[in-house]
Amino acid sequence: MGEPFRKILLLLGPLLLVNSCDGSDARTSKVDVTIIVDKPFCYESSDGVFKGFIPDMMTAIEEMTKLSFDYKEIEDGKYGTLSKGQWSGMIGKLERKEAMIAAGPITVTNDRRTVVDFTTPFMTVDLALLMPKEDGARKIASAEDLLHQNDLNYGLVHGTSTHEFFKSTNVETYARMFDAMTRHGIFFSSLEDGIKNVRASLKETQRIGLLVESAKADYLASQPPCDLIAVPIIKNYRQYALAVAKTYSKKDQLNRTIEELKTSGKLAKLQSKWWKSLCTDASSNVAFGWMTIFVTLGAVLVVEKWLKGC
Repeated sequence: MGEPFRKILLLLGPLLLVNSCDGSDARTSKVDVTIIVDKPFCYESSDGVFKGFIPDMMTAIEEMTKLSFDYKEIEDGKYGTLSKGQWSGMIGKLERKEAMIAAGPITVTNDRRTVVDFTTPFMTVDLALLMPKEDGARKIASAEDLLHQNDLNYGLVHGTSTHEFFKSTNVETYARMFDAMTRHGIFFSSLEDGIKNVRASLKETQRIGLLVESAKADYLASQPPCDLIAVPIIKNYRQYALAVAKTYSKKDQLNRTIEELKTSGKLAKLQSKWWKSLCTDASSNVAFGWMTIFVTLGAVLVVEKWLKGC
């Protein structure tokens, strides 16, 4: 080996070593991902494998990039709220650099942006009213309709981002809705508690409805015993995105990949897969709940392919 070549190796060796160890050219190291169980976005199968919309989307991202993900379920089962200066859940996990990506239907909020970054949104949802299925239920189609009726009381899950939205709103209609919820004391301890109360009201004269994001409401309305209906109340209410640590360097790559999954219609196919209705009269249970999602994904492309039978 000649002396000039030896000098070149000495100069370039450290650079080559760094390039081979940073994971940019091969899946030599996995990215730590915190994930949350929230069906149909994610659930753990009997063999310990995560399944659902989010794992499928993340697998598609892996296939389109050189990224490789290592999943760990969030211990406290929370998305992330700020309390006494400390973030809980997945947001707290990212802030402490214990994971690089948080995967789930994570709501993009300004408060969360102070400690984490977000990718381009992969889904836009409405705020829906989940209520007992009954004749005439479709007469409620907006927030104003809720304010001008007396047949149904409505509430939400305490401590959620939806609770905070109504509590801090400056919009008169939404403030009046929150006053009504406070007056009737309809705040549920959990989603399960809310659903239980909604179903129990089927036997009562005074019905109860649960305000919840349409992705969850539409899924619940499309599952047995098929006794609930989901009606959108506030359009384009929330956006879901992956959250990433402020120091994560691959956010732009994630953004490009998610955009490609959206415009190609692949995300729409995953939604059809995981929100498949098990109710025979599904059209009467889910009232336009996915319309905003199709707008987000590029409705012209998706609908055009569907009409052509692709």
